[in-house]
Amino acid sequence: MHASFGGGCASWQEGARRFPFWSRVSSAAGRRSGAEVVIVPLYVGGDPSVEDLLQLADFWVAGLPVASGRKGLLEAGSVNGGSE
Repeated sequence: MHASFGGGCASWQEGARRFPFWSRVSSAAGRRSGAEVVIVPLYVGGDPSVEDLLQLADFWVAGLPVASGRKGLLEAGSVNGGSE
């Protein structure tokens, strides 16, 4: 995972547009290492859906199975190895 950008941006998407260098660095590192890059907000309010620290942690954790699924490490819809 890669933390998003500050600089007074309203969201991580805006940060990626305003600071494309960091997106390019993350993407290049992912390509070279074979890792799936997940860009997430670094702070509460970094994404409109993140209003407190628990939502921020949930946002971070939610990106892991998505990235793992893209790399074929998890079956589609699988969480916790299939035991929910």
